[in-house]
Amino acid sequence: MASVANDNSVESLKMGSLKISSSSATISSTRVNTNIGSPTLEKSVESANADSAKNINLHDVDRKLSVSVESQTSKNSVTYIAGAFSDVVLSYGSKASSTFNGVNIFNQSVISVPMETRSNAGISAAAISNRSSSASIITTVDSLVYFKKNLVDHYSSFRGTVFHVSSSLVKGAESEVDRILEFSSLGSVVLSSSNPKESQDMAILAHLIAKALQIPVFHLFKDSTDCSVISDSQVASYDKLSLIYKSVMNASGLSTLKTCDSISEIFNLFNLAFSTVYELVSTNKVSNPEYAVISFGNSVLSSDIPVYNTIVSQGNVLVVSINAFGLWSGAEINSLLGKSVKKALVLGYNSSSSYSKLYLDLLASFYTSNLDSNVDFVYENLYNSDGQTLESVIFEFLQIQAPVSDESENQVEDVQTAVPGFSEPQAPSSQAINLFDLQKQLIFNDSFNSSVSESPEYQDVFNISVSRIVRLTPPSYDRNLFHIEFNVGNSGLTYNIGEALGVYAENDHQNTLDLLNWYGVDPEQLFSKSVGGKSVTNTAYQWLKKKIDVFGRPGKKFYEFLANNSSDEKEATKLNFLISSEGKDEFRSRVENTITYADLLREFTSAHPSFGALIDNIPLIKSRHYSISSSSNMHPNEVHLLVVTVNWETTYGTRFGLASNYLEALKVGDHVKVSVIHSALKLPEDNLAPVIMAGLGTGMAPFRAFIEERAFRRANGIEVGPMALYFGSRHRTMEYLYGEDLESYHADGLLTRLQLAFSRDQPEKIYIQHKLNEDSDTLNDWLLNSNGSFYLCGPTWPVPDVREAIVSSFVKKSNVSTSAANKALEELREEERYVLEVY
Repeated sequence: MASVANDNSVESLKMGSLKISSSSATISSTRVNTNIGSPTLEKSVESANADSAKNINLHDVDRKLSVSVESQTSKNSVTYIAGAFSDVVLSYGSKASSTFNGVNIFNQSVISVPMETRSNAGISAAAISNRSSSASIITTVDSLVYFKKNLVDHYSSFRGTVFHVSSSLVKGAESEVDRILEFSSLGSVVLSSSNPKESQDMAILAHLIAKALQIPVFHLFKDSTDCSVISDSQVASYDKLSLIYKSVMNASGLSTLKTCDSISEIFNLFNLAFSTVYELVSTNKVSNPEYAVISFGNSVLSSDIPVYNTIVSQGNVLVVSINAFGLWSGAEINSLLGKSVKKALVLGYNSSSSYSKLYLDLLASFYTSNLDSNVDFVYENLYNSDGQTLESVIFEFLQIQAPVSDESENQVEDVQTAVPGFSEPQAPSSQAINLFDLQKQLIFNDSFNSSVSESPEYQDVFNISVSRIVRLTPPSYDRNLFHIEFNVGNSGLTYNIGEALGVYAENDHQNTLDLLNWYGVDPEQLFSKSVGGKSVTNTAYQWLKKKIDVFGRPGKKFYEFLANNSSDEKEATKLNFLISSEGKDEFRSRVENTITYADLLREFTSAHPSFGALIDNIPLIKSRHYSISSSSNMHPNEVHLLVVTVNWETTYGTRFGLASNYLEALKVGDHVKVSVIHSALKLPEDNLAPVIMAGLGTGMAPFRAFIEERAFRRANGIEVGPMALYFGSRHRTMEYLYGEDLESYHADGLLTRLQLAFSRDQPEKIYIQHKLNEDSDTLNDWLLNSNGSFYLCGPTWPVPDVREAIVSSFVKKSNVSTSAANKALEELREEERYVLEVY
């Protein structure tokens, strides 16, 4: 048995007779182990092997043997073809079929495995494909949504995989058929069939396209409820399937063609072999049509539907049935419409009120490439047609001469009528926005002054990628201090010594989804919000994951906002109390315990403002600043940070630092948005000027950059002055950050003085101020007599003691009064030679 773990889901797959080696396979962060036994499934595996052996014997007797006519429905036709081209067929949402010859056309064993439909489904298929084996998936439309995440995250692992998706055309069962078209956005192809013979043929074409072009293919077939079957003579034999497979795989030039042209050529080869006339897009070939009726697949509109003959008899109506849908479809269909079509009806079938992808793709393609044409596009959602039949919809469409503008009654919108309304100003507050409205804004960008660009808060922000992460503390240690390196690439990012990096962190993925689900908001719903004077549109998930500081600490204004939106008098009273003078102690306690915006929403449940209002009243995530720990001269095209993961306990539970935990979770190759923050920490312009550095913990970061820069200059023949480092942390064995490098720099003389203070390595506490007191001669001489500079980076608590150590050195070694010593230190501060970077 192979167990595949991915986030919150686990799929179990009985490998049976499938020949896969026992070594493990890896899909990004998902690991698949194919040699794990399972006592609970041993019997099933043995049974699968036994059945496989029997089927192989049958296959040896007669390779052309096919399933009896009584059982060859659309579902069995699809399953039969899936088994012919695959090693494993995974069945989701329905009982696995045994319609197999035991081996596939490649003379390899094939098994059928029933799978549970759950979140993150499909990872088993990805794992099998990664093992140079072939998997097909048979599922239903309503189960398909569970595959989406893994398809996006592991797209390359599904190359060559075919998804056979059944629909019943019963209202409710096919309510999300249009959603299958959304997968074309990933570069996939979607095919459609409406009867057992078409289902077999399109299933064959799906596997040929997937294998030849190495892309995922989705085949939507009608799982007939009638007695429609395919005859024995129509069942494709293995010999014929082998011949067409070889013909396609040996076809020259397929890989050099555009995807749509390659698929068209595969259709041609299939038609030649099977005496069929399939096309990517089927039409009734009418000349100079005035009207067009467009649908995805013959399952919506076919020649055996009575209304079809009524349409054709008009003589001026072009019927367009899309059999293969891809990224090219919008442009291709618009080219078919030509300049004669004046009005086009697009049929969809969707339980939501949103427009279908087919309709949106047609609009986007039309208004970006055919602006010299004059076509009125009308969308009719057959699912929400208020009792109208297909016939009545078609009849009404053909009889209407003026554009329909009443969308509320018929869910029909005439695009030409809607265009003048595009120039209406954006609402100042956040609001839900339809995908169609968003596309209108992008297509008619002159009217809307719209564009696709980074959000205003990301101005002067650079996109860089992680190239290396190294933990600097032992794994057994309770504090994680780590070194992280980024590749600047072509981002244009440059920085100077001592500057900091502003990191735009993101909220945790699962926490974000949990909050959206609890709040009752669709993660994919679009919302527009004014940011920096511009309207910015994101999905609800994007707003909370990347933009809104919903897990941050709220101020009193948010308590007041919730009180005004509370429907429960007790909760409103409590919220108002917390922001009053009487409730200041409890409010302070909440602040100290880091009560978040999300915590308040879950605590005061009667306060349930709209999501748009919510994101208007929670601030954007601010960048977190980290001192850069590298010299750009020593590390061209790189920038380094030193980070400690921040977690702390409160009476309300464990809290997590947003940016540090975000950085800790990054992997090599991940991209991060950053900005460069100027700092007072600068190396002296005089290369010979002494430098004294005092760093506590991650306060070591800028001083690593200082040391590297002077090392670079010295290596290039530039004489540099003395450097002293006072470094403090808890334990030498645990937190001696960059210890080997520091020892090396000290040994070769670049680091003239290296003083270490590990506070918990001995009974008495030793801090950097103690080491500074030991070096009064150095402090006094370098700062007062040699034009040197002193820098402190780290927490604020040692500042008074550090200052006192410097003042004391002046008093003792220069024989001046305390007042004069303090004045001298103040003069150093004004000259930017006494610099504190504390937090």
